[in-house]
Amino acid sequence: NGLSYRLFVNGGGLFKELKIDTTWADFVFEKQYDLPTLKQEASHIEQNGHLIGFPSAKQIEHDGGIALGSITIAQQVKIEELMLHLISLNENNQQLEQTIAGLKKSNDLLLQRIENLEQK
Repeated sequence: NGLSYRLFVNGGGLFKELKIDTTWADFVFEKQYDLPTLKQEASHIEQNGHLIGFPSAKQIEHDGGIALGSITIAQQVKIEELMLHLISLNENNQQLEQTIAGLKKSNDLLLQRIENLEQK
């Protein structure tokens, strides 16, 4: 019910802009932030059916909705975590590409040596 709110609209609303007075999620980029691994995320999803840091659909239904400010922060945390994972994966990918290039070069040299030995 809307009795605990200062404004209660039983129906739709149209806003050109809606500002939520809240904090933000830049703490994710601090060194001491405990970034969940992708394995931890997968395990949590498998066990609970939703992302770490988010309520379940059942909990949202039980609570009669979700606070826009808190879910916006939770979404931003997840976006920032995903960006950190993407940066890490990109760095790993670049290292692998360099390793592969080095291995290809070594392989080409070995094949050339074998070919030289076979010709003798």
